[in-house]
Amino acid sequence: MNIRTLYSEFQDDPLGLLNALGGCYLRPPGGPLVGYAGTYSSEGKDLNFVGELYANFAKAERFPAVITRWARKILAKNQYALASADVFLGAPEGGKSLADKFAMHVACEYVYPDIVETPVAGGRPKKDFKWGRHELESGKSVVIVEDVANNFSTTAKLMKLVMDAGCTPVALVCLLNRSSTVDDEFTCEYGKIPVLSLVRMPMPEYRQDDACVAHDIASGNIVWKPRATQEGWQRLMDAMAEA
Repeated sequence: MNIRTLYSEFQDDPLGLLNALGGCYLRPPGGPLVGYAGTYSSEGKDLNFVGELYANFAKAERFPAVITRWARKILAKNQYALASADVFLGAPEGGKSLADKFAMHVACEYVYPDIVETPVAGGRPKKDFKWGRHELESGKSVVIVEDVANNFSTTAKLMKLVMDAGCTPVALVCLLNRSSTVDDEFTCEYGKIPVLSLVRMPMPEYRQDDACVAHDIASGNIVWKPRATQEGWQRLMDAMAEA
């Protein structure tokens, strides 16, 4: 695999490049659903949303030159919006590599929080954050960096973490914004911030009891944590190859 050749071929098609690197799953007919990190409440339980697209940017971050070029593209399009940044905060784990590249190009600080996971019956663990290896100094302007944004639950948690540290979240940057409802601005109880993405591609997500997916959930036709094991990801790749 020649990454320079691939990047040249797909320089204006990031998801095409990700697919060529074996990191993009778009559900074929009969293929498994995928579990998403976002949750909703049902009968006193937190359940994960599910969907048909999964972008595994871990396959791309193995090539720092690719992440660096994507960071440059985002910076070139959003220089004014990112000019006030003191710190780029990488959301674990997918946002860390990209945040590092931003901080290198802008010559400012890079931090990331630690993950705290709580088991969820019948789905992915509930994720929260705390400071550990890194921390924030009060008074900083912080850009939150994620690989994929959809329901923005991670974004809201990180905004609270930033504000509790006495800092100001000024933007969210992501490689892929697949939300069907949030375009260029995210608003929550902690305030609002602009959303800057390399790729904007709305895709639906479903509750587990939605008629579109209930049979698949009941029959186990789903990979809950696509990146957790090689077997899970291979199951998705095999489904695409057989379609």
